Amino acid sequence: MIEIKYKNNSIRVETKKLNDLFCSEQLPLVCNFIKQVNSRILWGTQLGSDSWATFPDSEMVDVKITDNLGNLIHTHKWNCFENGTFLYQKLFNFCLLNKSKNIQNNGVVVGTHNGEFGEWVPVALNNLSNITLVEASEKQYNDLIKNYTSYNNLTFINELVTPKGEDIIFYEGGQGYTNSVIKEVIDYWEKEEIKSTKRKSIKFSDLITPDVNWVHLDVEGIDDELLYSLSDAQYNHIDLIIFEYNNLSEDKREKINNFILSKGFCTFREKGICISYR
Repeated sequence: MIEIKYKNNSIRVETKKLNDLFCSEQLPLVCNFIKQVNSRILWGTQLGSDSWATFPDSEMVDVKITDNLGNLIHTHKWNCFENGTFLYQKLFNFCLLNKSKNIQNNGVVVGTHNGEFGEWVPVALNNLSNITLVEASEKQYNDLIKNYTSYNNLTFINELVTPKGEDIIFYEGGQGYTNSVIKEVIDYWEKEEIKSTKRKSIKFSDLITPDVNWVHLDVEGIDDELLYSLSDAQYNHIDLIIFEYNNLSEDKREKINNFILSKGFCTFREKGICISYR
């Protein structure tokens, strides 16, 4: 009677004939698309017989269907292995396997945004790793705290991260969703007013303590520079890295890919993101 499909980064919900199953006062059904992390309703619509609805985002989004009286009919919970990309699956399974072997996972995530999406999110929600979460935008950081206030496996840091830990101009647009130390990057992505402030920063390498075994970066244009700043000794205990390369030139993309390969990693690139693993 109801079919839910996650495909091509979107969700499609289809109904067949509902009148034989539901009485008239239960119809139409109500379909809501909900962020898994905080149950925030992104959009909702009504569904009758032989109808459909689509939503143009499937990342960490659940589907909840109720009848017209508010009774729960069905909930589809986004699942890493069923609905996630290879990158989601690889990081999750990496942490899952280590935990099954009593190996402690310790991750560092730089550029968390508000924590509603990202390959690290299922790992955090399922308590598969201790994670240090770093976000420079104050608004996004405050939302991150709200979304994960009940989790004791997480450490929160509201700091700007650079390779050298120097004072630097920080560009922030709109509600803080897009931010970067490279103005050209934020000019490309952001259509709202862009504000600039001089900020202190912390060194990326200072976050990578000897117990860290995985890293996730989303820092809008300097992911490669952060990776270059680590020592050989630090790479010796890191087994998985996820970083963005879509804001890098083709030359920089190939350079950082070859650099990571030289450190003994395999690499897989998909839609502007690279995952490197041993």
